[in-house]
Parts: sequence; structure tokens; C-alpha cells
Amino acid sequence: MPRAVRLVLSIGMSLLAAGVLLEGGLIGLRVSEALTGAEDSKAFQLLQSPAAARILMVGDDAGVGSGVALSSASVAGRIAQRYPCVSIVNRARDGATVRDVAAQIDGTGDTHFDLLLVLAGANDVLRFVSDEETARAARAMLAIAGARARHVVFLNSSRLESRLLPPPLGPWYQRRALEKARVLSQVSRAAGVEYVDAPMDGSALTAANVWWPARLHADDDTYARWFRLLMGKSRVAPLLQC
Repeated sequence: MPRAVRLVLSIGMSLLAAGVLLEGGLIGLRVSEALTGAEDSKAFQLLQSPAAARILMVGDDAGVGSGVALSSASVAGRIAQRYPCVSIVNRARDGATVRDVAAQIDGTGDTHFDLLLVLAGANDVLRFVSDEETARAARAMLAIAGARARHVVFLNSSRLESRLLPPPLGPWYQRRALEKARVLSQVSRAAGVEYVDAPMDGSALTAANVWWPARLHADDDTYARWFRLLMGKSRVAPLLQC
């Protein structure tokens, strides 16, 4: 091979490698920022007494409602709008993994709730938590949840779509998310807990919404769809009649 050709190929490979490293670094930064959570996110609560039903919401960014324009557009906010007679305590935190949720439940003392909603799973995918560790954490957490509430629902937020990340990370994350969903579904059903799968969908899949501001969060439309899934695929509604 002529020296000039070898030189061109060498330069091309170097530029390609540099591009891959740069893109990987930017993706890593974006994911890191997603894990640190949105500092301006505030979990929606509706504290009142007496109340027709007492709800405890725990979990990750999905439970907080990170990414919505107003906290009232989160899952908790939408529950309050439809059922204004309920009381909602929200202990969800940005960046939380399934392992962190048990402490959120314990943090409410010995209060007993009519409904306990867990919205978690996505950060276990993003933090590369093994399926075995997620399963152990979910079993322990759901045992605590079952002792603290009359009814427990696990809404899985881990279903990241492959289009959220560029190749080759997108398909790899998608495989991890699907496996995580399988694990959480099995553990939930073994614990006698209702399980609702909630993959991202709709406008949240557009690059502008997903990466702005460099965080992986759902948008208002996705939270609306999650709320519909919760109402349609679980036995929550009969518990919350005003």
C-alpha cells in the first residue's frame, strides 16, 4: 500500500476514534446530568386531613415529575386533579434507584396508607445496576411497601426507547431496559403487587425534548400517558372515589 494512502487511512481512523470518544463523552455527560436530577424539580404533594384516601408516592424522577412544565402535570398532580379528596405524600427523589425506595418508605414513619405507588426503574438502567441487584432491592422494598399500604402498584419507568441514545448505545440500553422490565414484572407479581409497564412514548422521543436540558426526562404528554396507563391497567381508581 502506498505511503500516502496509509497516511490518509491513519488520519481517517484517528479522526473516527476521536469522534467516537467525543460523542461518548458527551453522552456520558448527558447521562450523568440525568442522574444528578433536575435541581428545580419539586415533587407534587397534596396534604390534607381528613382525606378519602391516603396515598404515598415513592420512586425516581418519574415519581417527582421531572420534565413537566408544572408539577400538576406529573402523575401525582393528575391524581390530585381527578381525585381532589385524597391526600398525597410524595417522597420520590431525582436519581433514585430501586434500592433507594425502601428508605423513602421508611422515612414516613409508621403511617399506614391506602395506596402506595412506586415509580422507579429507569435509573437502575442508567446506573448499570445488575438485574440481580435490582431484583433483590425490589423484593426487599416491596415487602416493606406491602406492610405499609392496603394496595401497592409498581409503575416501571425503566423502558428507555432505543431512539433516545445514538448507536451503539441506543440498542444496548433498549436490551437492558427490556430485561429490567422483565425482572421488575416477575418480582412485583411474586410479591402480589400490581405491575404497570410504562415505556417512554410520544413527543418525549424527539431529540429536542429528550436532551433538553441535557437530561433524560419524560415530558407532559408522557406523564399524561403514564397516568392513563395507571388508571386503565391497575385497580387504583376504585380506591380513590371521592
